[in-house]
Parts: sequence; structure tokens; C-alpha cells
Amino acid sequence: MNSIAAQIPYSNRECAQAIIELGRALPADDPSFIEKLATPIRRLMARPDFFDIGVKRQSNHTGDGSKWLYYDGQTSMVVDYLPVGRKIPAHDHGVWEACIVAKGRLSHAKYLRTDDGKKEGYATLDVLEDRIMTAGDAVMLAPPTEIHSFFAVEDDTFFVTVMGGPYKQFRNYFNPAEKTVTVRAPGGSR
Repeated sequence: MNSIAAQIPYSNRECAQAIIELGRALPADDPSFIEKLATPIRRLMARPDFFDIGVKRQSNHTGDGSKWLYYDGQTSMVVDYLPVGRKIPAHDHGVWEACIVAKGRLSHAKYLRTDDGKKEGYATLDVLEDRIMTAGDAVMLAPPTEIHSFFAVEDDTFFVTVMGGPYKQFRNYFNPAEKTVTVRAPGGSR
């Protein structure tokens, strides 16, 4: 490798290509998928300029502190800032999604819907995982275990989200304590 190539940092595109290749080789529900996916993301996050790369985007849940790292219509990567105090309610996606904490601490819960979905406005969820995630920690969300909720435990919490396809237009938003569900567009209404 020549010295110029050695000075070029690992790119968003290289990271995305590694993830796309992984998606061709393994199904998202394979137990090894999340760790294999997290490896190129962690490499990208190791860049000294990581928090400066990307293109500003309006997030569905986290507001203005979001940037596109990669998007091609099927695979996308974003980095989001989540302020302390903003709780993201339990919701689904309709597609697999991986979350890797870049900085800070994130309280994250993952659920499985256990009712049959036939009673409008009613839903029961079992908690599959409830933990504090720190920098480098990763979680995989793939149907039927794609429902999650989260909030930042400390200031300066950032996380990378990788999606394996487009989100569904209308999503289920759950209140596990009240056993309710509403269907709406993220950030909006039905």
C-alpha cells in the first residue's frame, strides 16, 4: 500500500460495502450477524473525525442531531444525537435495524409482541432485553423482535443505526404499561 492510501481514513462507503456484503452472506436473524455488522461500524467510529462526517438529516425521533452516513434505498446508516430527557417510545420498523452506541450511555429495551394483533388499540409486549449500552455496544432488531424503546442516560450520547431496507410508512407505537398500541407515521399522526 502506498503512503497516500495509508493516510485516507476508512470511509462511509467502505463501511457500507462491508455491511451490504454481510447482508448477502448471512440473514439478519443469524446470531453472528450483529457482531459481524458492528465490526465495520466500530472501525468507522474510530476515525478521529467521526462526529464531523455525514450529511444533516431530520430524524424520525431524535430531532436535529442526526446525519446520514450512507443511503442507497436499501441500506442506510445514520448517526443520531440523543439528548438526556428525550424518551423514544416502544415502536417497530418493518425491517431489520442495528444500533451501535458511538458515545455516551443509552438505556435500551427490546420487546416481543405477544398478543395476536386482532384487537385494535391493544397490545401486550414481553421484555426480551433491558440494558444500559455504552460505547461500542450493539443490538440487533429483526422481525419479530424489532420493537424497542430507548433514552440517553448521559449527555453527549450518540449512536449509529443501520437499516436493512426502507422503514414501513406507518409504524406501531406501544405503551407497554397500558397495553396499548397506536398506528402512525413517525413524528406525525395517522
